[in-house]
Amino acid sequence: SSNPAKPGGADAATTAAAGENPDGELDEPDMSRLQALLEARGLPSHFFGTLGPRVQQILHRSVNNGTSSKAQQLLQGMQANGDESRQLQSAIEMCQLLVMGNEDTLTGFPIKVVVPALITLLRMEHNFDMMNHACRALTYMMEALPRSSAVVVDAVPVFLEKLQSIQCMDVAEQSLTALEMLSRQHGSSILRANGLSACLLYLDFFSLPAQRNALTVAANCCYVASSEQRADFNKYFATSIPLLVQKLTHHDKKCVESVCLCFARLVDNYHSEASILQVIAENGLLENFQNILIVTPPLIGSNTFVMVIRTMCLLCSSCPNLAAQLVRNNIAETLRYLLCGSASDSDEIELVPRSPQELYEITSLIGELMPRLPRDDPMFSVDKTLKQSSRGGSGGTVATWQWKADDGSWKSYSRHDNRMVEDAHRTGDVEANILVQGRVYILDFNVMQQVNEDTGHSRAIRRQPEKKDQGKVMIKTESESSLTDARVSLVKEDVVVISQFVRSLFTLLYEVYGTSAGSPAVRHKCLRAVQRMVYYAEPELLRDVLRNLSVSSHIASMLSSNDLKVVVGALQMAMILMNKLPDVFEVYFTRQGVTHQVEQLLNPNHKVVGTSQASPPGTATDSNVSTPVFEGGPSSTEPSPSDPMPGRLSDMLRRKYPPRRSAGKRMSASSLASTPEDTHPKAFAASMATYDGTTDTPTGPKSKSGACFRTSATSFFYNLNPTRWGRSSTSSSQPSVLGSPHSLGSMTSQTSSGSGRIKGIDFNVLIIFKIAREKVKQWVRDQAKTFLDQYFSTNMATDALSDDDSSSVDQRSLLHQLTTIAQALSTCVDMSVACKSLKSLCEITSTSDVSSFELQHSGIVTALLDSGDVLQPPHLPRDDRLRQFLNIFTGLPVSLLCQEPISLSEFSNVEPLRNLVQKLTLCVSQLEQFPVKSHDLPSAPGRGSQALNFFARHQLKCQLQRHPDCSTAKQWHGGPVRVDPLALVQAIERYLIARGYAASSSSDQSEQTKTIKPSASAPSESSSREKRHRLELYVGHNKLPYNMTVYQAVKQFGDDHGKSSTSLLMSSDERDTDDEHVAIASTGLWKTTHIIRYKLVPESDVHKPQSAGGKRSSQKISPKLSKKIDPLWISGNLPNSKRPLNDYLKSKMTDSFMTKDTSKEVLCLTRVIFGLTRYWHTLYAPSMLATDRLLLPMSEFINTKLSAKCSRQLQDPLMIMTGELPSWLSEVAHACPFVLPFDIRQLLFRVVSFDRDRAMQHLLDSGLLPDISSGSSSAGSASLTQDASNRFLPKIEKKKCSVKRENLLPQAEKLMADHGHTRSLLEVQYEGEVGTGLGPTLEFYTLVSHEMQRSDLGLWRSDENSNSFNAPVAMETSFVHSPVGLYPLPIGRTSKLGPIAKACSKFRFLGRLFAKAVMDGRLLDVPLSMICYKWLVNQENSITWLDLEQVDPGMSLTFNKLKRLLHQRLLIEQDGTDGAQERINAITMDGCRLEDLGLDFLLPGFPNIELMKFGAKTSLTIENLDKYLSLIAHWTLNEGVRQQLDAMRDGFQSVFPLQAIDYFYPEELDQLFCGARYQPWSERELTDSCRTDHGYSHESEAVKTLFRVLSQYDAAEQRAFLQFVTGSPHLPVGGLRALHPPLTVVRKTCDENTSSDSYLPSVMTCVNYLKLPEYSNENVMRERLHKAAQEGQKSFLLS
Repeated sequence: SSNPAKPGGADAATTAAAGENPDGELDEPDMSRLQALLEARGLPSHFFGTLGPRVQQILHRSVNNGTSSKAQQLLQGMQANGDESRQLQSAIEMCQLLVMGNEDTLTGFPIKVVVPALITLLRMEHNFDMMNHACRALTYMMEALPRSSAVVVDAVPVFLEKLQSIQCMDVAEQSLTALEMLSRQHGSSILRANGLSACLLYLDFFSLPAQRNALTVAANCCYVASSEQRADFNKYFATSIPLLVQKLTHHDKKCVESVCLCFARLVDNYHSEASILQVIAENGLLENFQNILIVTPPLIGSNTFVMVIRTMCLLCSSCPNLAAQLVRNNIAETLRYLLCGSASDSDEIELVPRSPQELYEITSLIGELMPRLPRDDPMFSVDKTLKQSSRGGSGGTVATWQWKADDGSWKSYSRHDNRMVEDAHRTGDVEANILVQGRVYILDFNVMQQVNEDTGHSRAIRRQPEKKDQGKVMIKTESESSLTDARVSLVKEDVVVISQFVRSLFTLLYEVYGTSAGSPAVRHKCLRAVQRMVYYAEPELLRDVLRNLSVSSHIASMLSSNDLKVVVGALQMAMILMNKLPDVFEVYFTRQGVTHQVEQLLNPNHKVVGTSQASPPGTATDSNVSTPVFEGGPSSTEPSPSDPMPGRLSDMLRRKYPPRRSAGKRMSASSLASTPEDTHPKAFAASMATYDGTTDTPTGPKSKSGACFRTSATSFFYNLNPTRWGRSSTSSSQPSVLGSPHSLGSMTSQTSSGSGRIKGIDFNVLIIFKIAREKVKQWVRDQAKTFLDQYFSTNMATDALSDDDSSSVDQRSLLHQLTTIAQALSTCVDMSVACKSLKSLCEITSTSDVSSFELQHSGIVTALLDSGDVLQPPHLPRDDRLRQFLNIFTGLPVSLLCQEPISLSEFSNVEPLRNLVQKLTLCVSQLEQFPVKSHDLPSAPGRGSQALNFFARHQLKCQLQRHPDCSTAKQWHGGPVRVDPLALVQAIERYLIARGYAASSSSDQSEQTKTIKPSASAPSESSSREKRHRLELYVGHNKLPYNMTVYQAVKQFGDDHGKSSTSLLMSSDERDTDDEHVAIASTGLWKTTHIIRYKLVPESDVHKPQSAGGKRSSQKISPKLSKKIDPLWISGNLPNSKRPLNDYLKSKMTDSFMTKDTSKEVLCLTRVIFGLTRYWHTLYAPSMLATDRLLLPMSEFINTKLSAKCSRQLQDPLMIMTGELPSWLSEVAHACPFVLPFDIRQLLFRVVSFDRDRAMQHLLDSGLLPDISSGSSSAGSASLTQDASNRFLPKIEKKKCSVKRENLLPQAEKLMADHGHTRSLLEVQYEGEVGTGLGPTLEFYTLVSHEMQRSDLGLWRSDENSNSFNAPVAMETSFVHSPVGLYPLPIGRTSKLGPIAKACSKFRFLGRLFAKAVMDGRLLDVPLSMICYKWLVNQENSITWLDLEQVDPGMSLTFNKLKRLLHQRLLIEQDGTDGAQERINAITMDGCRLEDLGLDFLLPGFPNIELMKFGAKTSLTIENLDKYLSLIAHWTLNEGVRQQLDAMRDGFQSVFPLQAIDYFYPEELDQLFCGARYQPWSERELTDSCRTDHGYSHESEAVKTLFRVLSQYDAAEQRAFLQFVTGSPHLPVGGLRALHPPLTVVRKTCDENTSSDSYLPSVMTCVNYLKLPEYSNENVMRERLHKAAQEGQKSFLLS
């Protein structure tokens, strides 16, 4: 057999197309033993991939002689010239042989002889059958024997002939299939034979699958990157481009994606040839791209979307005139539509959720549409190193990576891959992954090899350092500056167009920046685009655009960022703005704290750019490293020979160093920058001189300081680019930065024997990186000084003198005023002083716009917190102070009791409070620096999926050991164990238990190396409740939690090899906390063998029962006994209850909020104010309240920045898989749920409350994990390989149960008792019905919900008629209906124990049902009263008299009348004048005295329940009215329902802990458990959220009619329809959009001879399919749908 030849790209042949596995029989026991043996001897696993087939050939040779002799016979048959029938027969049999074969069965197949024979048959023009079968045989051969493609290449000209003169359609289409397979590796051969134009020639005549094949071939032809073919652009590509552009308007998704891929590859290949790019774009390419992007429903997938925008971006940056053309073509509207879903300029901005990758490309494109910032400007000189240009200019300095082809020649990687590989290499990674045409290759830098992940085939690779050719670069820069003309002239000439562009996109960019926390690359791009807009916009336009944006506070918070790049950008922005609009920003910058932050930059201890960084004691001091950097003079850069070099190095090694990241194609991976040595103060003015873009220097009037800068490519900055240093001697214009190359060499050689790489780090780069970073810091410090000197030095001096402009002085003195108020508040002992201070604070926050900087620096926050706290002197009672505060900020009364009842209508002046809350929210947004963690391989463009692939391929090596403290367990004698990094710790425990290591014994047994898979961590851990943990596992001295992943355990508790070797080099203050990047591929973790020790759980722990969810011990005392000891029963005295407001009045966050953050204090004050707006009513006498609604709606407290951060963090599947979500997420949600909107808290709840698999399942269902669900995609993007994808798919154990429809409730109770507490997912099906899966399960929960509402159970209060059980029960079961929600019937002290126990067991079941439903993501239909939900979340203390309306509206009317009488009595008593008693006795109700009403102390409506002992004999009088009212409220809302609702809570707790639903408020729980309440559907909403398929599209008349009918449904019809289609009468929160799977309308086929009007629609509930016949008109459809929904309930049959 021929050797596998693999030319044509880095693509080792795979068999993906045939779905075959070349190592098909590796699963045999002897083979796996062999593999285990070899791996144990240290042979890498990918070698086995190459050896496998060879070894098998030896094993199978004897078997396979049969097939090869058969092939020989057929070969002779095909060569029988003249006997066509025999030839045809042989060809047919050859097809059969090949279609069934694979690598193993066809060993020794004579490829080299068979292929030419088949090609000969293929040339028989007159015999179509013969050609067709020959063509088929070649296709099957490539599927069965991938290596044969190298020989089949010879047939390319013949295949193309069949396409150019079509005689038989079948042959042509079969040829296309063959070409498609060939093009995967031999695109260049097809292209050389002019295959591109041949494939497109008769494209429109082919069937759709053939068209797809043809366009795939075209895409693969465009992938060719060899230079001679680039030169022949006109020969190969030019004619086809118009055809391809036209195909962009095709309706088929796959076709369009292939065409997009063609253009992406072409533009990538010719990125530096502007003239060719012009040709590519001249046929309307950009217009077609624009149209594709906005087609709805979207025509292209996310990966292609990213690719299209990246291609547009490349075109714009290489051909500025194309950018100008796009701007004129109204690209702004397109981009606006992509970012916020509507093209119109509205004030309200709501961003469409997009992946960071998409945002990155969109923002890059916006940036490229504006002209570049002038590079020769000292202000932007620092960017030279911060940014790798996207074209040859400075981008050409990246080293070139090449791989070795079979013929021994070296081929280069594509530009994009090259950049990724180089980034990974520089970061010190061990390996990089690249994805070429859907296959993953691993480049191992230690052995310099590339391995194909699927086949294990490896090739050599090498790295060619970049060439130094300064003359060439000079020319490049020249041409570059002249190229920018198109965009610059556009800015100058078409002011209208540009101002329209800036207007529509500026606010959006601003918004994107704010919400993309956690994707630093997106932020940097945004910043860059905003800078370009600000730099080139006219001052007037800027004034207009910036009017409503808080730019200054934004810049202030960016300056306080920990990301050096952001600090540099913010400083540049501040300078541009001060230069353009000094009058506006002078005031704002001072007030918003920008100047304060800039001053901070000069502070030597600054966290990012400070100079004094303490060095660890006992090491060489930092001065050696820092002197040359900070002095900046040439003399000090030469290190003196006496300096201990290794000392310096070790010093640096102690520093932590963040992995550099590349978040896309043209993102420079590091924050390097440079500083001009001669930066003059006040040089800024010169830099703003007019820029005409033609020469290298700013022309125009000289600035005051007279400094004018000229930087050329040979100057100092050129050498600051780190890629140039340490590789060749630096240019002569400046002394070498690190001294002689010799000294650098000696330094590295001492540490790593001259290799220059320690643990895979390139030291030259690192040290230079460090120095360049110091240069940037120096630049920042210099510019900060310049900025202050230039704009703010005079103001400081003249501030006091000038009061001509009183307003600005007034604004500036605000800080002073606030500070005075804060001092007064914190020291006052007198109420009037406090009152006066609060009033002035209220006035300031309402009238002037106080900046968050002023609030924060004046000490107001601390003062208010203290005044709200308990710690004040006793003669200022806290409640009085709080009422005073409310009085000033909302106008509520000051006294506990006053004339008028409070109804909030006359006290509606909550504006001051709203203003204060908004200021605090802004303040939190500016201060908070909560980290967003993200896992990213530095070389990954597609965020997340590369990292997931990495986890799928790598395993941790663990050595198990018996813990030294434990002598009883068996000793481990096996070798190291390979553990899946994502397996949970308990998987190791189970692995040990299964092998008998949990039993105390000493018998030895040897173990082979085993692999622990995550399947071991399938969530069956608690399926049996009695299972106890028998082993404890330790890493170091740390005991591991059982539900932690092994990866996290070794990373968190392991020693330092876990840390990436690069990270040891950087000090912790240089990490960017806004985005903690975790380098997964860091060398140590995967190379080291981690030691995990095990020991037996101590005996005492084993027998301790673990409660299944920390049950509350609610003491149940028998009613008889309790009466003796109960003051409530004996004397009617209510127990003291804790006031809910007190939980909020804390001056510090609770202890459970561990994360340190600068915004904590402001958050705490916001929390106090939230508590007041929610529970203000507890500060007043209950008799004077007419309402207890919130003072401010919840939405006022939501913080968009934090919400965006949460949402971003929760969509990183890897952080969830490895269990590394930052703790602040749940801490914030527990302490301050109000800052996050409900949907974010719901997502957080689903992700953190249950096991990992459920979290992943929820993300998959919500469509937040496109990477995993889609598997590998055709566009060759960084998607997961199939097996990796399966590895991450959640594995939730399903428990199938079957129930009968009759007598459902007892069966449901048994089900919940048996399976409620387990982790398995319940699936229900009905006996005697075929339906199974989601639909029947949802219906089960709905039906059980209804069963629980039966009147005969006697559980709920309801209208009088159904309250009495004696009424004859009709045949039809009646259900309790209560307009205010279901509420339990009260239980009195004299009730019998039997009925109480029965009721409690039902409520316990209801609690379990609620918990299980929410855990499995199912919806219930139990409309509980809000008060029940308050009980459920332990908020029964917050129940007030006003809640009676929610129980019994009729009773509450009478109650309120009595309450008014009580109010009158209390007012008279408070008055205290003479004759009070007579006036009290004279109080009447409707002219009647209370004594005459004849009311006793019994619960109204329940004559058998006494409110207290002898209640039936105690009459109501005006004197005991307060006791009577309190007791009625207490019995109705508390005492009478305590046992039932406690039982419900206990039932809930038995499934999972109640603390998990602390994220929600009682009023939100109904949505959580029962889904969204009724909202009418609009036709647009239906179109957006429903899919069509199988015969229908959104344009079909039937679909439009259906949407029209559905949009007219009322609540009852909507419920019935949903119950029919989905099995549940409610939609999840988020409505139709949130339904998963989405509602899909398909066409129902009917018999030809019967009218479709006689058919009813049918459904498949598991996938939410509605099968709809095509009805003749709307009325028929409405009637048929109604009938189906009514009659199609309660059975699942075949439809």
